Order: sequence, then structure tokens, then C-alpha cells
Amino acid sequence: MKKIYLSGKMTGLETKDILKTFAKYEKQLIDEGHAVLNPAVMWNLQAPERFTPAEYLTIDFAMMDNCDTIAVIPGYEDSKGVQAEL
Repeated sequence: MKKIYLSGKMTGLETKDILKTFAKYEKQLIDEGHAVLNPAVMWNLQAPERFTPAEYLTIDFAMMDNCDTIAVIPGYEDSKGVQAEL
């Protein structure tokens, strides 16, 4: 079992689409026997405008510090947040 941080594009996407996409990949990784930290869950619980992008990255980095690896959802290439996480 690995502890995996799930990274993917969020900015500019509809919340329902973000949650659906992240949940799909989270389930796949869990079904493979991994523990997954899914930042979309935290993002959804806190309205996106409550934190700045820099604050979200600080939280993301703390989550990543507790993981063995990062899984990146396809379509991340133009995401500044994902690029910072990598």
C-alpha cells in the first residue's frame, strides 16, 4: 500500500465536474489498495474563494508531505497548481 496524493486541475472547472473526476481516480486507487489524500474533498468543503491559490498550495504541500507519491489526473498540463505540486 502506498499513500498517494491525488493531483489534478481544479481552477476554471465546475465543482461537480471536479468532484466527479477526482472521485473516479480516488476510487480506482483505493480499489488498488492505496490510501489516498484527495484535495478536492477539502476544496469542496471550503468554498474556493475562502482561500487564495497560495494558501491552497500550502495546504496541498502539507498533504503531500505525508504521502509516498503523487498521482496526476490527465488534463493537468495547463494547471499552474499542478505544475507547482510537481
